Amino acid sequence: MIHWVWILVVGVLCLLVGSVVSLFLFSRKASKNKNSAAKILENAYAEAKTVKKEAILEAKEEIHELKTKCDEEIAERRMEVSRAENRILQHEENLAKKEEAVDKKIEVLETAQQELKEKENQLEKMKEEVNATNDKMVAELEKIAQLTKEQAKQTLIDKFVEQAKHDS
Repeated sequence: MIHWVWILVVGVLCLLVGSVVSLFLFSRKASKNKNSAAKILENAYAEAKTVKKEAILEAKEEIHELKTKCDEEIAERRMEVSRAENRILQHEENLAKKEEAVDKKIEVLETAQQELKEKENQLEKMKEEVNATNDKMVAELEKIAQLTKEQAKQTLIDKFVEQAKHDS
């Protein structure tokens, strides 16, 4: 019976040693698995970080490209607007020059018209003076016709002298 007891004690001891070894191996395997899981997680975080950085970099590059395109488009539109403004300014300058030329022509025409009116008035006055002088001369001639030759000469000379004084 002792033998059985020994077998039983050895069996229990083996069971205990097996359990301890099994527990040790299991804990070691669990530790390895835990370390492996931690490395996998660490690798996954690192890879996620890398993917995130690459995605951010790609997004930044795309944003930069879009910004560059927008800046170029804005610059092109500004140039178009600038060219249009320059054309409008030139057109306005041309119109202003034409308006100024027309104003000068109108001024010249108005001055010429005024001068013509003044000359017409002077001519009308001269015509009236000529007619009056002619009437006077006719009257004088009629009067002279009744005078002697010497008296007629003297009368005409007096009239011419008087008229010359009046014209000067």
